[in-house]
Amino acid sequence: MRKNNNYKSCIVMVDGSGNNDWYSEESRRQRDKEMYDGLKSMIDNGVEVSRIVVDVDGDTLLIAFSEQGLTDTFRLLLSVPGVDIHAKNNIDNTAFDVAANSDIKKMLKDAEQGIFTPVLRGGPQRG
Repeated sequence: MRKNNNYKSCIVMVDGSGNNDWYSEESRRQRDKEMYDGLKSMIDNGVEVSRIVVDVDGDTLLIAFSEQGLTDTFRLLLSVPGVDIHAKNNIDNTAFDVAANSDIKKMLKDAEQGIFTPVLRGGPQRG
């Protein structure tokens, strides 16, 4: 299997600052697509994405994607076995605490109740 390093762009682009106001909806959608592709590449290359911490605040990828409102990327990560939806950062925030929109909160509630449908089961399903 050929390995590539496209996943590096995924980590570099995660901004855990909590500043969700700096980009427009169009920019957010483009960022979501780019992050999705980077995350998918990481998963395909066997990177254990469930344990990545992205900043000094202790944000996991799940927390960072939740905070940024990256819905498609968040859905993909939530599909990865071993992702802890209750993980807390250094200031005791979870992905639910910082969720940027109701879609992400709903996915977390569904996952907690065991009714979330994983994206990875049949391959990525992004529109």
